[in-house]
Amino acid sequence: AAAKFPLALSVAALLALAALWPGGLCAIPVPGLGLDQLIAGSSLIVTGQVVSLHTGNLAEFSGGTSRLTGRRVTGLIRVEHVLKGTWRSEEVSFTYILPMEFRGWGTAEPGEFAMFFLAGTGQPFHFTSPYYPLIQVACGVPFSGRDATERVISVFGAIAASAEVARGVPASGSNAKERVISIFGVIAAGAEAEAYRLLAVDSVAASQSAAATAELRQLLQSESLPVRVDAASALLRRNDLSGLGIATSALLARPAGVPEGLLNDALDALSAYVTDSRAGPALVRLLRSPDVRVRRAAALGLMHTQPSGAAGALVSALKDPDLETRYYAAMALAAIAGQPGWSEPIGRFRADEKKYIKHWQEWWSQRHP
Repeated sequence: AAAKFPLALSVAALLALAALWPGGLCAIPVPGLGLDQLIAGSSLIVTGQVVSLHTGNLAEFSGGTSRLTGRRVTGLIRVEHVLKGTWRSEEVSFTYILPMEFRGWGTAEPGEFAMFFLAGTGQPFHFTSPYYPLIQVACGVPFSGRDATERVISVFGAIAASAEVARGVPASGSNAKERVISIFGVIAAGAEAEAYRLLAVDSVAASQSAAATAELRQLLQSESLPVRVDAASALLRRNDLSGLGIATSALLARPAGVPEGLLNDALDALSAYVTDSRAGPALVRLLRSPDVRVRRAAALGLMHTQPSGAAGALVSALKDPDLETRYYAAMALAAIAGQPGWSEPIGRFRADEKKYIKHWQEWWSQRHP
């Protein structure tokens, strides 16, 4: 049987994974980089262990448009698996610059077992991105599958939904991208590390591939409610309604085990990303929530989805005690009725609100005498 072991990640590894997650974990000013782009930009991706590191003397190096002061670090990786590229040697060398001034760049540590994203045509390779050079992973992960994306996503998603990290967790996928995502998942599991599991979900979501969408749908079956809600929100941001029921129930019940941030993500997805009119019944349910934030998001979502069956609920929402909810309800009615002349900025609505409410109430009455 595969040996189980507790999840143990360095702060550097956490920051590296968090950097792939929209919003990250802290305010490090690093450029955004999706997982798809990181994999595509690498000429060699391997898993292995850093067996040696050497830090050179202080010197000046080119930092793009400027010069920077730092030390050149050279290292050697004992390769376990090659995920992308052709490499037959047991070891591969790499180099990177360690700047004296903090820039949010990643580093390697002696003895570290990780997945390395490398670029170049030969040794020593350099990191594909100084911000995302590596992620600590477990050793002994097998790979299989049909194409790159599926192989990367499969284990990643499976571990995001699991309760423990297992050495030798089965993976699937047939090319570089799939292998990478599958190994990513190993670091994100463990009942004692729910935050890492959620990072794993969001890292799956960072890939726009069909395989990522399929994996997010699978995560809707996770035993972890936060993982299910997070996956549902990620799908809604793709205008995929597979997790609409999960998101709706969570927003109405607001279970204690679901972090507020995840509920806010669901609200954002429903109000700004969903355009499928089949979301109408769920949004109408949310329009009756006691939480004003939920009602606002529901009315805004109805403006984007424009389901004709929601008009009655929107007319009722014109009596909502919250101004923004009333405004979004009126704008949703303008969209559904095809009357763009009644779609106005909120300032004009506020200045003459009775006119708008009277118009839509009369419009409704004429259709339902």
